[in-house]
Amino acid sequence: MKNENEIILGEPVILGEGEAIAKIKTVEVEGNKYKFRAECQPDIDALFELLPPENVLWWQVSLAFGAQFPDRVCEIELSGMMLDDLKNVISKIPDGHVMLETVAELKDYTGER
Repeated sequence: MKNENEIILGEPVILGEGEAIAKIKTVEVEGNKYKFRAECQPDIDALFELLPPENVLWWQVSLAFGAQFPDRVCEIELSGMMLDDLKNVISKIPDGHVMLETVAELKDYTGER
């Protein structure tokens, strides 16, 4: 049973004169989490140029193999994109083969090519 101050998402709300909505439910979006290696930062930059900004919820880039090489490791959380969708975007990046060969769901990531 709905109380008079509750708002149900998708249900129309009709306000009388002088009335205001007292309570609004918020929904947190949780995305799919992925991890991959890249040969260098410009490869990751190229990926972010192609990803729809509204799908990127969070990301983190760190050095791979210490600071000996320019390789990077990226974790990313995306809404509305499955692994195959991300692979499709990565495949459009010239020289993005390391990202394409290592990208996996976060829980399955090994970093191996």
